[in-house]
Amino acid sequence: MLGFRGSKLVRGLFLIGIIVPVQVALVPLFVDYAKVGLLDTHASMIIPLAGFALPMSLYLFISFFEYIPRELYDAASIDGAGPIAIFTRITLPMSVNTIVTVVMINAIFIWNDFVFGNTFVLSEDLKTVPLGLQNYIGAMGKTDWTATFAAVCVTVTPLLLVFLALNKAMMYGLESGATKG
Repeated sequence: MLGFRGSKLVRGLFLIGIIVPVQVALVPLFVDYAKVGLLDTHASMIIPLAGFALPMSLYLFISFFEYIPRELYDAASIDGAGPIAIFTRITLPMSVNTIVTVVMINAIFIWNDFVFGNTFVLSEDLKTVPLGLQNYIGAMGKTDWTATFAAVCVTVTPLLLVFLALNKAMMYGLESGATKG
């Protein structure tokens, strides 16, 4: 693993990001967004979703990169490859499955997000898919179950198709990130 001074401290800070639940950040973020005028904007959704997805993504990549033998990097640098060539010719091709895994996990997390959308989005134009599904519940809980189930099927289909297409790469990425050596 290519490290740097203070990398364990940075890793510990990102671990705190995994430990802190999303709901703890809602009220402070809402107050801050109201002060700077970010409520009901795309940025009000992108910033917290990216921030809460980053720690888990980082740990998946760290787990995978620790799996790559240091000797491989040493051999490439002895052959005259610089850091960019090592990354593009060795690390990137080997980490395609991990990239697919991180993208799919974050896509599912973001696609199904209800909390941030319900808190920061006020207009109908910016509502997310789960917020749109909430519209199917009528007054006093009266629900047209046929329309609701059809809407749920339509919203689940895109992610399901992508998952089925990338299933092998994702499973391999999860397995390779979970073991070392």
